[in-house]
Amino acid sequence: MEMATLHRLMDFSCGLFFMFQLFGTLLLYLKGRAHRLQRVVFWLMLCLLSVSTFEFYVFFIDNFLGNELRPFTNMLQLSAVPLCLMLIYAVTHDCPMPWRWVVANSLPYVVAFVSYLLVFKHAVYYGLMLFAAIHALFIIAYGFMSIREYNKKLR
Repeated sequence: MEMATLHRLMDFSCGLFFMFQLFGTLLLYLKGRAHRLQRVVFWLMLCLLSVSTFEFYVFFIDNFLGNELRPFTNMLQLSAVPLCLMLIYAVTHDCPMPWRWVVANSLPYVVAFVSYLLVFKHAVYYGLMLFAAIHALFIIAYGFMSIREYNKKLR
């Protein structure tokens, strides 16, 4: 496959994914008023849609980031890691996640992102990637334990 065809296919798949994400968020907004979990999923999808909207702008309209595009967008996509924790918490608890937990799980990503914007050091990028991988493993373990406990409560 020649490179121009590959780029067109990548552009098409990116646009298709963006449209499905936009459509899914809209459907969640229209449907997601009845239950707390649906409202939580809508807000999480809206956060991810805002990241995708920015990335769509940067990739297809104005790449003002130059060579720093890939680390920058990868760091934006890492926002899904703490969002997954919030979703697991919303599924397994009757009350909202405490704000200190939200801040504690999101702050490392925000600090690393802002630090990278200020200094453009790849050590910050690689450090955040490593932190996100470890954090994701802990979230997976927390998910297994909390879902098991939730199922015991239901029985």
